[in-house]
Amino acid sequence: MHCQFKLLSVLFLVSWSSFIFCQDKEVDVHKIQLNKLIQQGRQFYDDGMSDRAFENFAKAKMISESLGFKELSFVASIELANIYLMRSESAKAEILLRSISPDPKFKPEINCQYYHRLAFFYNQNGKTDSAKIQSLKALSIADKHGVKGIKGVVFNELGYVSERNFLYDTALVYYNKARSEFDKKSYDYANATYNFSRIYYHLEMYDSVVYYLAPLLNQIEDSHWYLIKSPGNHFLTESYFKLNDSLSAYIAQEKSLRAELEIIKTAHGTNLENLKMAYDTEGQKIKINSQAALLDQEREEKTVVFRFAVILGTALLFIITSLFIIRKKNRKLKKLLKENEFLVGEANHRIKNNLQVIVSLVAREMSKKEDQEIDALRNLGSKIESIATLHQQMYINEEKDEINLSKYLSNLTENLEPIYSAKGIQLEIELDEMLSYSVSKSIYLGLLFNELIINSIKHGFNDSSTNKIIKADFKVESGGKIKFEYSDNGVGIKDAKKPKLIDMMCRQLKSKYEIWNENGFHFKVIVKP
Repeated sequence: MHCQFKLLSVLFLVSWSSFIFCQDKEVDVHKIQLNKLIQQGRQFYDDGMSDRAFENFAKAKMISESLGFKELSFVASIELANIYLMRSESAKAEILLRSISPDPKFKPEINCQYYHRLAFFYNQNGKTDSAKIQSLKALSIADKHGVKGIKGVVFNELGYVSERNFLYDTALVYYNKARSEFDKKSYDYANATYNFSRIYYHLEMYDSVVYYLAPLLNQIEDSHWYLIKSPGNHFLTESYFKLNDSLSAYIAQEKSLRAELEIIKTAHGTNLENLKMAYDTEGQKIKINSQAALLDQEREEKTVVFRFAVILGTALLFIITSLFIIRKKNRKLKKLLKENEFLVGEANHRIKNNLQVIVSLVAREMSKKEDQEIDALRNLGSKIESIATLHQQMYINEEKDEINLSKYLSNLTENLEPIYSAKGIQLEIELDEMLSYSVSKSIYLGLLFNELIINSIKHGFNDSSTNKIIKADFKVESGGKIKFEYSDNGVGIKDAKKPKLIDMMCRQLKSKYEIWNENGFHFKVIVKP
């Protein structure tokens, strides 16, 4: 008996190990197939067949999500966003890019690719500063993990950022760095060299355009890289004309037109093929559906009358009863909801009015007190004003759980303007338009902002200080986090000194903060959603 038990245990373990091995093998097969699908899509894209590339990436994304392969789904989403960007469909690209986020568990080169595509999106929309930030993030990951290949792509993007800002010398440096990262026979090298030559055209150095661009275009003449050949030959044409070499110019112009024609032919050919596939598929569906309908009709004709009568009667009774109950409940809920919204709004309105009365009383007391007491009262008044402003936002805001943080902070700035302007201080504030935050936490963020400004006004500057500036920057980061950075160019803060109210507000926000001196006072906190 004991031997039989041991034998069964061994057989069970062997069977279980085989099962696990087969499962792992099946997962590996799926991943290989998906990687092949993505690689094929990239090849289609390089050959100018963006529609077929889009189909591959969309299919890879759908299958990856169904099988729970997060990394492959992430890669396919980036490739889809890239095609949207190339088609100038920025809105679709933005939705896709914001729906995904990098993961430290992913391969570093994949996270690099995400930041690079995000940089390209910002570049397309004229936000070159944001594009540069995202490109530098990709470059940092590439340097940290020794990622091959991606650095060239990032340098290429940084070159484009510099080009859009008319920093042509800087653009030349970045494009040249990109060239040095790629294989000289690759598409990326050809693209970087084309970009590099284009800068010389902007600098009116036409000899250099010809020097770099002519050999490149001869090298790729037999390739399908029409997206490089067409604009490349265009700039070569213009440069030859500037150098009074008309014969070479017309030859290059003819090549440019041929490449442009190939791009158009490829696009139309792909569209025609897609239409044919759609037509054939639809024809098969119609044929199958018609046959199925005939079979169903034959089966159902025998029992349809009886079933219809029973089901119809039951359904009508159920629907009538349900509609009566639902309408009655809906009317009651709507009434309660309206009453609740009115009461909440009215409460916030009255709280705001009462706080304004308190502010007025504080202002009246200020006229009777000495300078030191006036500062204390002014400080207290500004804090009450910040709370009143929040209740005003809650009163006018339709959403009751969140407020528009940008409007709230703008109103706070307007309230404080007479105080800092009287001291000759300039306030520069940047607010992300998409900034919103929960009502319960916004008060702490408002009081924190208020306290930082009051501290700068009271302690941040000497009487002899000139060009006094306060800067504040609120931005939304990935995952809904809010990054708040604050600084002034005053005398700074003592290293050992820890502002109590600032520390208290950050504790309420459950966020760690940093304070340091560097040409004045600096403060930074990242507030979690």
